[in-house]
Amino acid sequence: MTLGKEALATYDTMLTGDILFERSITPMVIVDSQRIMVKVNIRFCDVFEYSRVEILGQSTAMLTPSREHFESYKQCFERTRDGSLQSNDLLYRKKGGALFWVKLTGIPIVTDAQQFVLWSFDDITKEVNAREEIRNRYRELEIIFEKVRAGLVFVVDGVISRVNHSFLSMLNEKHENVVGRNVTVFLDCFEKCKTEGTKKLVRFRNRDGHVTIVEREIVSVTENSHIIVFIDVTGHVQEKEVLTKKSQLDGLTGIFNRSTFVQFAQEMLLSPAHEYASFMLFDIDHFKEINDTYGHDIGDEVLIELVRLIQQLLRREEIFGRFGGEEFGVLFPVAQDQAKVIARRLLEAIRQHRFTRKKLAVTVSMGLVDNTFSNVFDMIFKEADRLLYLAKNSGRDRLECRAPR
Repeated sequence: MTLGKEALATYDTMLTGDILFERSITPMVIVDSQRIMVKVNIRFCDVFEYSRVEILGQSTAMLTPSREHFESYKQCFERTRDGSLQSNDLLYRKKGGALFWVKLTGIPIVTDAQQFVLWSFDDITKEVNAREEIRNRYRELEIIFEKVRAGLVFVVDGVISRVNHSFLSMLNEKHENVVGRNVTVFLDCFEKCKTEGTKKLVRFRNRDGHVTIVEREIVSVTENSHIIVFIDVTGHVQEKEVLTKKSQLDGLTGIFNRSTFVQFAQEMLLSPAHEYASFMLFDIDHFKEINDTYGHDIGDEVLIELVRLIQQLLRREEIFGRFGGEEFGVLFPVAQDQAKVIARRLLEAIRQHRFTRKKLAVTVSMGLVDNTFSNVFDMIFKEADRLLYLAKNSGRDRLECRAPR
């Protein structure tokens, strides 16, 4: 089973022509809504010891060592598919039968066709083994402290008793400046977090201003002593943040793509903090003629230049996105009368501007509707679309608004 050409093109755009995906140091796989693997990178094949021919079209169940582990993965999959980034430690099996622990992180990706999940696999076998060793071999703590790459802090009655070199490196601090101090100086939530038993991401800013992102876990040794484990995940988190951001943006113009715009727009429409909201849908008049006459490169330059012009005139709280082709949308957190003033200002600015090195005159047609019509974005979009075509049929280069109730 393979991705359709249209969906694959969408992914190539999201992942910057596959460069970030294919050359990533992290094993990655894209699965569809049925948990079928539809795309893998080179690192994934290296780690799991499968070729692309062997893995594509197969269920992710083949990678898990037991039914129990697969059920854990399914729970993580369902939470991710619901729209939230998930991260779990799970046990996986290579083709040769070797088992290893990974930090499985899922990023939901939605296209017009269907939902997918981008999974990344970070090998944390050494860290997991180290945690078990710490829990079971407290007597060997001194040796373990200096063996593992994770930062380790031993706390007794809230005071730091011992630290390892990795932790000092994370903070860029000297041993004497850390040992003997209250742990809350470095982890202000210690008293609350020590009873949670969960792992959390923490950002450390050392005295040089460098930020290190670590995953911390507090392990109880006795009633009054604890070991805090810090694993540096800075590179992986930053890489995932880049991928997440790219999946939200239009590849050509850099503004929100349709799915991200719709998500944020619906949140604004339902938020009690925004009593008023107005949606404007617009597209470029006779854009096909620009492409046919001057070529698609000039057409793309017009789109990019139009976006930059509009961004200069919009405020930070206004949502701006590309819906496809030459069609764009703006959601204003204001009533229709105020939005109408902004829309006419945009209309005039576009009318006066000359685009690209060809000095092209460009106009747009607009449809504007506010949330007194509906607080459901799909309904508002359809009404704005109707008004947009009314503007085009009335001569173009104009704004049509829904009459107030």
